[in-house]
Amino acid sequence: MTAYAYTWRTLAGMTKSSTFPPTAPLHVIVAYEGVQLLDVAGSAEVFATAAALDDRAACEVALISSQGGPVMSSAGVALQTRPPDWLAGRRIDTLIVAGGPVDAVEGALRDRPL
Repeated sequence: MTAYAYTWRTLAGMTKSSTFPPTAPLHVIVAYEGVQLLDVAGSAEVFATAAALDDRAACEVALISSQGGPVMSSAGVALQTRPPDWLAGRRIDTLIVAGGPVDAVEGALRDRPL
């Protein structure tokens, strides 16, 4: 198995790079049309901050939706997601179903791939 390399910009504008071993914990956030942006971003930021503060907390965060591709949040911001089959053969360490308005959550509950 290969390691995963990630590069991102911090709030200070500095570039930070990390390489996570294939055994790094996988945290999955489920998104759907109308999901609340704060629930997705806040969850992802918790894991990213922990990894930035302590290399032992290195992890992979994946945003999943029923079809993969862009999903529109309740704030009108599109989120890029992966399809559920991307998880095939992978161990999920944490599964978070992000919240949203009642009608969006009810729609997600009826979405069989989720």
